[in-house]
Amino acid sequence: MLKNKKSIIVLLIAMLFIPMTLTSINSQSASANTTYNRYKLNDKKLGIMMTFKYLYSPKMVKAYSKAGAMAYADSKHANMLKGYSYVTGQGDPTSFIYYKHNGNTAYYKYWYVGPKQDVAHGHFIKQRHVSIKYLVNKYYHSKSQKNAVNYYASKLKNDNY
Repeated sequence: MLKNKKSIIVLLIAMLFIPMTLTSINSQSASANTTYNRYKLNDKKLGIMMTFKYLYSPKMVKAYSKAGAMAYADSKHANMLKGYSYVTGQGDPTSFIYYKHNGNTAYYKYWYVGPKQDVAHGHFIKQRHVSIKYLVNKYYHSKSQKNAVNYYASKLKNDNY
């Protein structure tokens, strides 16, 4: 009888830990299965795609890269941009796109100048987001797109701004 009680207790304890273990395994496989990881993206590649979408056309990125003006860094600005990286064409505040990612979502901010195009009186927009899957489908789908993003990401200078 004692052996059966011990077996039942061990079984009950094991049953308590099974859901926790399964949850841990599911969250690990979910994070490993993000679009970001599946396409072997990195912060610079994501930055180039964010730049194409929100800052400069691919043609402008090509020109700025050729001139050595494209740069990348982690933001060292105030708390509002803590944890963000940025890509810039090294001009006024409107030449920066600040971004970070979590799972399948990229979050971004930029300097908004309003209809008067007044840089001095501009402000950062509230954080917005875009699906990384959308960015990949639009800018990293074909071989030539991947080559372009990879090339421009490799040409980003480290910025000490």
